Amino acid sequence: MTEKELEEKFTCSAEAVGGRIYKIESPENAGFPSRLVILPGGHIGFVDLKQDVEKPTKILFSQTRRLRDSGCAACVLDKEKDIPRVLEYIMSDAGKDKAWQMFKLQAGLEKEGLL
Repeated sequence: MTEKELEEKFTCSAEAVGGRIYKIESPENAGFPSRLVILPGGHIGFVDLKQDVEKPTKILFSQTRRLRDSGCAACVLDKEKDIPRVLEYIMSDAGKDKAWQMFKLQAGLEKEGLL
């Protein structure tokens, strides 16, 4: 399946649940996910689409990890069968658990020697 076909199916699925997908560019940030997904209830995620045969780059994994560490839902979608799981992941408010956020904040402050 081409990336364009996957994008069309992903967009249709998101719209079917009342969501929107925006294509975004971030020239200063190589490897940044190319889709901003907004779902009902204020659920927001970042998704990069890849052909089934394409491998995500190391910089994409790094950017995705950075977004997740900040409490955002972020992932790579390369298979049509994973579309429902990606939408569910974004709807789950992944990374927004208060205890997790406090843990990450404390770890960051300790790393910088501020605690």
